[in-house]
Amino acid sequence: MIISKENKKIKHIKKLLSSKKYRYDNKEYILEGEKFINDSKNIKEIYVNEKFNISKLKNSNLNLEIISNNIFNKIKETKNTQGIISISKMNYEILKNSEKIKLGKFIYLDNIQDPGNIGTIIRSAVAFNFDGIIFGKGTCDIYNEKTIRSSAGSIEKIKIYFIEDEKILYKNNLLSADMNGKNINKFKFPKNFILAVGNEGNGLSEDIIKNSEEIISIPISKNIESLNAGVTAGIIMAFSNM
Repeated sequence: MIISKENKKIKHIKKLLSSKKYRYDNKEYILEGEKFINDSKNIKEIYVNEKFNISKLKNSNLNLEIISNNIFNKIKETKNTQGIISISKMNYEILKNSEKIKLGKFIYLDNIQDPGNIGTIIRSAVAFNFDGIIFGKGTCDIYNEKTIRSSAGSIEKIKIYFIEDEKILYKNNLLSADMNGKNINKFKFPKNFILAVGNEGNGLSEDIIKNSEEIISIPISKNIESLNAGVTAGIIMAFSNM
């Protein structure tokens, strides 16, 4: 049993939670929750507090360490922790060209900052059978603890892509979600496309809009100014399945 906060494994876990650079240098992140860990295929190590019932684990053949309750509670900021976390392998791909995103339905996140919005978008993309999520520069880290928690474990159920240059998107059927676009009730979605959703405050970049095949919008009441990025993306993705 690990009983010291100075233990090198405890220090490693805390750095994975607190430092984006450290996460990507190690290509690891922290996953929390019994269900998500049981369903995961990318786990390297599992850590439980001393009160956790190990018999509930499907992945009990993996490396497992018990941590004293006192130390475990100091690791986690979550108030209602389930007493189980894992170190999981990151599973993403950096796109160098547009070949892998030519066929299928994808969503592109342009400088989206809120982890809750990103988690909602990930869950919706999985629910509506999208083929992948493309993260642009400036978008909040998908492996941030808050993003993972709000995605409710869906992070491992869809392909994740990162791009450095958004010009890769221009060669495909790019659709932009914007308030000044074509009503989605009157829009026929193509079989293959990339849906671009923009920053909560500033929307999509001018270059994305300028290079889009179509700009589409959701009709809303005049009593509200706009919808957040997560809701917007979810509604449009649902419509694309109709």
